[in-house]
Amino acid sequence: MKKLLRRLRLVCLCLGSIGTLMLISGLVLALTLPPATPLPNLSRADEMIDARDYESAEREINEAIATNPEYPGSYYLLAVLNYRQKDYEEALRNARKALDLTTPDNVKGLEQAVLLVQNTLWALGRYGEACNVSSEMIRIMPDNAAGYVNRALSECELGDYPQAVADCDKAIELDPQIPEAYHNRALAYLNQNMFEKCISDCVTAIQLRSGDAVPYINRSQAESYLGRLDEALADADKAVQLDPTNAKAYLSRSLANTFLHEYDKSVADCKRALSLEPNNADAYGALSYIYAMQDKPEEALGYAEKMIRVDPSDPAGYESRASALIGLKQYEKAEADCEKALTLDPRCFRAYDDVGTIHLETGDYPRAIGALSESLEIYPENKSALMKRAKALFLEGDFDRAIVDLSELISLDPDNWNVYYNRGVSNEKAGRLQEAISDYMTAVKLAPDNPTPRQALRNLGVDGYE
Repeated sequence: MKKLLRRLRLVCLCLGSIGTLMLISGLVLALTLPPATPLPNLSRADEMIDARDYESAEREINEAIATNPEYPGSYYLLAVLNYRQKDYEEALRNARKALDLTTPDNVKGLEQAVLLVQNTLWALGRYGEACNVSSEMIRIMPDNAAGYVNRALSECELGDYPQAVADCDKAIELDPQIPEAYHNRALAYLNQNMFEKCISDCVTAIQLRSGDAVPYINRSQAESYLGRLDEALADADKAVQLDPTNAKAYLSRSLANTFLHEYDKSVADCKRALSLEPNNADAYGALSYIYAMQDKPEEALGYAEKMIRVDPSDPAGYESRASALIGLKQYEKAEADCEKALTLDPRCFRAYDDVGTIHLETGDYPRAIGALSESLEIYPENKSALMKRAKALFLEGDFDRAIVDLSELISLDPDNWNVYYNRGVSNEKAGRLQEAISDYMTAVKLAPDNPTPRQALRNLGVDGYE
């Protein structure tokens, strides 16, 4: 049974406001053994479940129920069997029956029955109900950290990340050695683009239990978004090593390789994830992004459509499709998808980014600036939005504000020659020739073989840049 209950531990994936590529893993506390059963049928059924002899196990459990129809452990084990068979509705019915039959003085039994109900609700995607179950558990056992940990995971799925952080804080206050609290708080931080805080919690989780793949997955993603791609790859490789059957481990490695422009490797990892989980919406979303990055909008559109079919409630699918449609110049359809994404998640900054791109490409620069400002309000370090807003401001003739955005971008990406070059162009247009020359020279140092900044210096009469 211990092996079975370990397998029942649910590792959830939440795709929130961070967008298409965010592959966030959280943990619900593992179920543990219920009190020893007085019924020999259940002991035999337990062994049969571990041996995958489900038909015989069900027969033994039904005999136990016939012997004592009021014993909650029989329904508990039957729910576990249903869960293993992926009959989640039946698992939920039997788990609730076990919960109803468990007496209030049996605190351990109540906790285990509640955890099984929650696992099943998560498997069904009924996160609001799971949240309510956790709240009831907290009411009955206010000093039990498990209730807060599991409610936090439901809150992450529902997009209430600040409350998830608060619940994890409470769980850690009650039990600072509980790794799942740090896992789930890292998940909430990741969804709010608080990457350093996410990494800090992942470090603590690893210290408490080094054999879990989840903190390596989450830390890898945070590192990717911070541009620490060597560290991101190392953590993703570690996650794959620890749990080679975890699709999210491959997707975290795909994310790092995408940012490194190693697209063949990224695609291979996405396909490996799909071989493990054929209906993994995030793998389709990642593939859509990869092909969009390679200017292959038709392929990107196909994968975005698959993502939406798998999970029509995920805003990232509509944002992915919008991005592909922009590549195909289908701006009205793209904007409609952005509106759908923002209806599902008002903090989907990538959707605002896409709206800004649409208006930038159609020449409506004030609306582009407005949409990109919305994106940056949610995620101030969004380099794509900063560059696009700087371009829109430049085209509007607002060179000073364009320079401010480009300077912020340089602080985030100090080795990007193109940003210095564009700031040089803005300084030149604003009449600041010395600042322009300095920016062009820095661009030459960063990209000595690129002729563009050299030509800009020659145009200003600077010698030595033939």
